[in-house]
Order: sequence, then C-alpha cells, then structure tokens
Amino acid sequence: MKGEPADADAVAEFQKVGLTEYQAQCFVGLSRIGSGTAKEISEVAALPRTRVYDVAESLHELGLVEISDGEPRTFRAVGADHALALLRERFTRDLDAAGEALRGLPAPDTESTDGHTWTITGQDNVVHRGQYLAAQAESELFGFFTVDAVFTDNCYHQAELAIERGANVVLAASDEALRADLRARFPSATIWNPTLDWNTLEGDGTQLSRLVMADREMVMLASVSEADADLTETAVWGRGAGSEIVLLVRELIGSQIDDLDLDDEAADFPM
Repeated sequence: MKGEPADADAVAEFQKVGLTEYQAQCFVGLSRIGSGTAKEISEVAALPRTRVYDVAESLHELGLVEISDGEPRTFRAVGADHALALLRERFTRDLDAAGEALRGLPAPDTESTDGHTWTITGQDNVVHRGQYLAAQAESELFGFFTVDAVFTDNCYHQAELAIERGANVVLAASDEALRADLRARFPSATIWNPTLDWNTLEGDGTQLSRLVMADREMVMLASVSEADADLTETAVWGRGAGSEIVLLVRELIGSQIDDLDLDDEAADFPM
C-alpha cells in the first residue's frame, strides 16, 4: 500500500515545523496505520526500506515514535495531540534559542537605514512593518486607508497604544462606514475625510491601500492589485529626512495635518 495523494499535504505541513521530508513521510505514514514494521512503513510511506530504521530512530529521539523490540522490530506513532504538543514545545524552545542568539549579536547602526527606500511584499509583511512604524510614534501617528479590508484588529490595537502614549493620532479613510467606525472606537483621535480621489492614483491595476507615517520621520506606502482577490499588498517604506518617500509624504500630508481642526472629527480637507 503506497502513500495516498492526500498524505502530501500532511507531509508538507510537518516539514514546515521542522521535520525532514523522510521524517514527515515516515510519521504521517505510520500515523495512518498506527503501528508497523519497517517493511510496512516502507510500503505505506513510500520510503526506501534501508532508510526506515534510521528515520524511525530519529523520530523516536524526538518522542514522536515508540519502538517495540522484537523480531521484527515494531514502530508506533504517538497520538496527534501528543505529537503536536511535543512539536510546539520544540518549536518554542528553538525559537527562544534563536532569539537569544540574535539578541546577542552586535547592534547595527540604525541610522544606516536612513535615506533609503525599502520594498516589502505580502500582506502579512506589510502589516508587520506598519505595526513597527506605528509602535515608534511618540508624538504623532498618521494612518490612511482606502481599502477597508486592510484595516485589521492589529491596526486598531496600534492606534489605541499610540493614544495611550499621548501621541496625536490622525486616521483618514475614504470609506464613510470605516470613518464612522473609527470615530466610535477612537473619540480622542482626529478622523479625517480626505477629499482627493485616491483612485486617480491607480496605475496598472493597482490602488493605494494604506499609508502610515510616524512622527513624520518614518513612512510606509502600500498598494494592492485590483485583480487580486486575496489583496496581495506591496509597500515601500523609508526613515529619516534623506528618504525620498518620507520627504514626499511629509510635504504632501504634513501641512494638511497642521491645518486640520483637531476638534472637528469629520474634517474635510483637500489633499
């Protein structure tokens, strides 16, 4: 009996959490039959029989496989919950060790990043960079969103933290429903309704999705493809007065923020 096609997804997922391809094939195959000899594992997992013993031994060392000595030797996969708990503990331990090693490296000169424009691809990566920028804002945080789907719980949380730090928070949205939600959530923030039609900035099927500026020193500008149902985002970001993206957005947005009536939550200003 050879491994079924459906096993491929499980094998791929176990590889993502640190198992080698052979380890993943062996564990998934063994989990299907519960227990088996090297010959049976070879058949169900499509593994070379000569490799089954050392692969099973390595899984045994990880606690994922138990071995019954006899003739022939029999191997048994631990239960799913037990396996996941072991892998989670191992992953956390390895991640902590990696973090300690990374923190032990000499600190880079953060000023060396000033004046450059950096590119980011993927919504998760864009969100993480936006969070980083927002977390650096001490005196002012500006956020503009044209696509309501990209304003996530993380965005709300970062705005709350900035307000708690005493920063002036200005949130702009072209969508009326999103602005209403922002006013309800952040009564102390300035909610801005920009009058510029940002759709005129589209090109090659892309649309501006979010703009984040922290203390007018760091800026991230992101866009999404209209044709992409998954809202795959790309972004550029920069830090410092030498960065062209910072200079551009500071010139375009900064003066408008200065002109806002901070007591008028529904302020409409041209941009």
